[in-house]
Amino acid sequence: MVNGEGPIPAGRLATFFETGNTESLARLADYVGVELTWEGLRTWIREQRQKLPEEFHDGGYFSIDHARHLVARQAGFDNWNALAASFLNDQEDKQNSASCSQHDVDTS
Repeated sequence: MVNGEGPIPAGRLATFFETGNTESLARLADYVGVELTWEGLRTWIREQRQKLPEEFHDGGYFSIDHARHLVARQAGFDNWNALAASFLNDQEDKQNSASCSQHDVDTS
């Protein structure tokens, strides 16, 4: 589940799955831009968990670590650390680009 702003927040996904909190569901629906139901999203999460490595198949509990791994995989990364590193690298690239453009010198 990725929208134009990036992957969904893992904490919201985990909170919703475990609690069924309607506010969390509404925030997720707004974030991804589609109508969601509690049972529909829980079913989707269960299906996606089956595609994850065995260490994420520990019964019905869906932790923040599970959510992070699922979000990372949906965003095309092997794990949460790779996703986080990608965002850090993007931020550094943006900062370096802004810094370079501020220090452009006319060499003519």
